[in-house]
Amino acid sequence: MSTNKEVFLDYISLYKPYWKKVSLGVFFGFIRALSIIPIPFLIRKIIDIHIPAKDFKGITNTIILAVLFSLLNFATAICARYLILYSSKKVIFKLRSLACEKLQQLSLTFFDSENTSRLHTKVVMDIERVDVMSNALIAVTLVNSLIVIIALISLLFVSIKLLVIVLVIFAVFFAINRFFLKKFKEKVKIFQERAREVSIVVTEFLNSIRTIKSFATEDYEKKKIDEKFHSHTESAVDAFTTQEVYVSSLTLIFGIANLAIFGYGGYIAIKTNQIGMTIGNIILFSTFLSYFFNSINQLLTNMDQVYLGFIGLKSTYELLDYAEPIEDYKGKKKVDIITGKVEFEDVTFSYRQDVPALENISVVVKPGMHIALVGESGAGKSTFVNLILGFYKPVAGKIIIDGMDLIDLDLRSLRLNIGVVSQDVFLFGGTILDNIRYGKMDATMDEIQNAAQLASINDFILKLPDGYNTVVGERGVKLSAGERQRITIARVFVRKPAILIMDEVTSALDSESQKKVQDAVDSFYRTKTTFIIAHRLSTVVNADRILVFKKGKIIEQGNYKELLNLGGYFSKLCEQQFLKGNE
Repeated sequence: MSTNKEVFLDYISLYKPYWKKVSLGVFFGFIRALSIIPIPFLIRKIIDIHIPAKDFKGITNTIILAVLFSLLNFATAICARYLILYSSKKVIFKLRSLACEKLQQLSLTFFDSENTSRLHTKVVMDIERVDVMSNALIAVTLVNSLIVIIALISLLFVSIKLLVIVLVIFAVFFAINRFFLKKFKEKVKIFQERAREVSIVVTEFLNSIRTIKSFATEDYEKKKIDEKFHSHTESAVDAFTTQEVYVSSLTLIFGIANLAIFGYGGYIAIKTNQIGMTIGNIILFSTFLSYFFNSINQLLTNMDQVYLGFIGLKSTYELLDYAEPIEDYKGKKKVDIITGKVEFEDVTFSYRQDVPALENISVVVKPGMHIALVGESGAGKSTFVNLILGFYKPVAGKIIIDGMDLIDLDLRSLRLNIGVVSQDVFLFGGTILDNIRYGKMDATMDEIQNAAQLASINDFILKLPDGYNTVVGERGVKLSAGERQRITIARVFVRKPAILIMDEVTSALDSESQKKVQDAVDSFYRTKTTFIIAHRLSTVVNADRILVFKKGKIIEQGNYKELLNLGGYFSKLCEQQFLKGNE
């Protein structure tokens, strides 16, 4: 994992394409800081010179000059803000893009062990905090740091004795700063962790709302969520109360410093008649003191944003630096067209160490064969097809596609030749047309309708008021389970893949639709290599070969009649399903 310094330097390097804009923004920020210097001197001139002399013309001219400096401050502030904001937003866009690109590169092994809500927090909330930090650092920290320096130099030239008083008071503030800063960092870290927990529990709540309602567990879920909200609220109050005490102490010190200046300055002017200690000079000193403390105040107000932002930056780079497991396509062989020959050579795979999900699997599937995978849940059927897709890498053995070792292939190009219809149906929140076209982005309307016809969904779509432009809702919530399933089947059919993988996809269909889809697979895809994960054994009668899985091993294989005549494990599974169907 990268060090804090490495993380920060790498993040700064993202600004390289925009260094001209950032430099110009910083330049305008410095001009803005410098433009405030003459204004207190002009005010002193009015008080000490023009007013005693009753010089109305001098007052008018000096005010006009002060207004011009104020307008310069206004214009440069806008220019600096725009240039810095533009650059930081571009960098945040790049950072989010890198994070999403990284997520796409990571294999399913990573997602199997990672919490989705935590990843969402990294990509959205943490990077948003980085955005706030960037603006705080460039637009606030640099400019206000310059103002602090200018104010201190100006105070030095006005009165060394008054400056000494200010520095003594500031020393008290610095001691308070060291006391509170450590406590604040600890509390902010706790607050951010509680915010992550809230994000996780809310995302889980929204994703499982149907389950919650069906089990009538609303009270239990509300209690669970309220506990997280309460913990988050307490940590927020704790952290930001500490911050408020910290900032309020600065305000108190500023007030005491001002009173000390007016008190001591007035004493010198009245009792000692010291030359130069005029009302104008006291106000001049007070104004620069105001600049000094206001800038310190802004720097400290942004302290939590900078700290939270850096924590967010480290969190983001934890994702970007994640090394294993990753799908690396560099130097891999791209696949254009495949015939669909699939070979497993003594393949073993484990999700967990020493617990094989598949063990010593050796199979040769010729192009165009229809292969059924049967067995109890957890026997290894889904793992088998996931290995064909390259979602996981075997711990031993080889997987050969058209004579090419899977490990040497560009998996993205391979997957363009594979179509997958999962039992876990997922539709995107667009239209029916968008969802079917997702299988082939350049598909024509004729191709889409033909695929829908094969999936036995075209007639239903045409009866809808908006037809193919019907919005399906989030995850297809506006459609029935069978309708969603048929759209996902059409999405695969429009691709016309060389290898078709179907995970008990007809389970949500009525008998008529099931027969039509099965006929489409048996006829139109007769020449395509097809893997069908079957739980209802009646759907595998026409398969060229049936692979029977048990505890990660293929214990039997053959066609339907051969396995029934064998009288082994498959025959017993068929008998059990037949008996259950007649109960």
